[in-house]
Amino acid sequence: MMNLVGVQFGEYRLVEKLGGGGCGDVYLGEHQRDHTQAAVKILHRPLTGKEALKDFINEARTIRLNHPHIIHLLDFGVGENDLPFLVMEFAPHGTLRAQHPKGSILSVSTVIHYVLPIAQALQYAHDQHLVHRDVKPENMLLNARNDVLVSDFGISTIAQSTSSSNLQESVAGTVPYMAPEQFNGQPRPASDQYALAVMVYEWLCGRHPFQGTTVEVAMQHQLASPPSLRLHNPLISADVERVVMIALSKDPKQRFASIHAFATALKAASQLTPASPSSSPFLQNGAANQLLPNSIPTVLPHNAQTAANGAETVPTPPFPSFPSTPPTFAQIPGTVEIRHGRKKHQKSLTIALISLALLLVLGTMIYTIPGGMALLIPRTITTPIPHTTSTTAPTPTPPLPYPPANWHQALSDPLSKPDHWQNGSNTNFGSSCQFNDGALHLTQTQGGTYFCPTPTLSYKDFTFEVKATITKGECAGMTFRGSTPSTYFFEICQGGQYYLILYFPHSNTTLISDSSAAIQTTLNQPNLIAVVAIGNHIELYINHALVHSIDDSTGSSGAINLGVSTDGPLTDTAFTDAKVWTP
Repeated sequence: MMNLVGVQFGEYRLVEKLGGGGCGDVYLGEHQRDHTQAAVKILHRPLTGKEALKDFINEARTIRLNHPHIIHLLDFGVGENDLPFLVMEFAPHGTLRAQHPKGSILSVSTVIHYVLPIAQALQYAHDQHLVHRDVKPENMLLNARNDVLVSDFGISTIAQSTSSSNLQESVAGTVPYMAPEQFNGQPRPASDQYALAVMVYEWLCGRHPFQGTTVEVAMQHQLASPPSLRLHNPLISADVERVVMIALSKDPKQRFASIHAFATALKAASQLTPASPSSSPFLQNGAANQLLPNSIPTVLPHNAQTAANGAETVPTPPFPSFPSTPPTFAQIPGTVEIRHGRKKHQKSLTIALISLALLLVLGTMIYTIPGGMALLIPRTITTPIPHTTSTTAPTPTPPLPYPPANWHQALSDPLSKPDHWQNGSNTNFGSSCQFNDGALHLTQTQGGTYFCPTPTLSYKDFTFEVKATITKGECAGMTFRGSTPSTYFFEICQGGQYYLILYFPHSNTTLISDSSAAIQTTLNQPNLIAVVAIGNHIELYINHALVHSIDDSTGSSGAINLGVSTDGPLTDTAFTDAKVWTP
């Protein structure tokens, strides 16, 4: 997504970018008449066609909820480049994630202080037949009085209504907080209770109940029991732990009858003395659902059917099918997101992700993304000694931050001819890989992400570097460790942002989304981008500056590629001087 500061959406001019997520980017907006401030969320995918506009308007109308602990939706519409936007009340004190970063451990009293208003807001929404589906600290804001406000109601649904994908899109959420039934496209009020219980677990223990890669965490939500809270924090009482574990039940029917009941039980358990571990009236006989009648109406997905007795019946989406052999050009179109991130990245986990995980357990080969790429290091430049009467030694050139010592160069390709990469075009995807003017040009005319494949270059531990010069459009970068069924994509964008995305066929996860002053943001200016991957550790470099590092074990080896991505404008990038070093 390009930087839209200075652009006007509706009555608001965007004055500062506040952050980004799976569905869109949030800006601070100023009303052009009364100069009041608001948060303006620009969704990543433009609207095309009357039906898409109708769906967007219908969905936006449903989230105008009037509650003191739900952020107020002020306006919505379609603005620059057909991008839909929502204008919301501005919360100047930020999110609960910003207030309590990952790893923070809160007291039980502080947790109760947050949980009660959040539960009140969610209960109100459930009574209006709405399910949030993405309850997490990042969506809990603090206003000027430090009151908790629940934000992003229905945003994931609205974002899906703007998507042109014909895939099943009833799965939305953020994987660490998603209830088991959400992975099957069957969200309900009890799903928000589960997510709130994950937040409570995280605040009390300093960690999520499940750890691992995205796929591993998704599988654990469905199959594994969460570890004891008291294992991580012995100060937690047995009563509090018991309440949280009921709310984390795999079966929604085994959770509390409502999210209000969960919050009430948690508050009561926190006030019990340690000498009465089984005295809570909310916990007797383990009958959590006897506290209140299970009367909260269920919100059905758009494709759900209702049986004669009023029971919800939601068809389970079929397993997706993927080609057994890769296409000449690999296309990863923009889809719904898992975490926050850029446009198509972004960020819900689709049914395809879980299907892939299950197929992997069965040892099935699904999809292989073709690979091929290389890296570069500029020539060392020395400063001449000026003609003076003293004998001043030249300032030594600082050593390059990579490759590691004793590694050897496995590839040096100027990218002036098709020695390793394919040369051709694909009109169906609006993309091409063409060698001209001493460079490999990747061109893309349609929204999505495209890779220029190489059939021969594959590495495990490596340093990979290439010079990318964006001549038109938005973003470009490199993929690495491309294998069945995933690949990583490190890209930089014209607005100064960079991303690390983990792609699966028909889904993606944004692992890193940030900006860096190291990026040359002027068109036709080269940027040297590099990845150092050793085991699970990945380091990202831009013009020799280390901008980010991360540990992720999803992919351990595989192909390298070059790639470009865009939300629609014509994008062209000239790649030169690819190099790879290996141990």
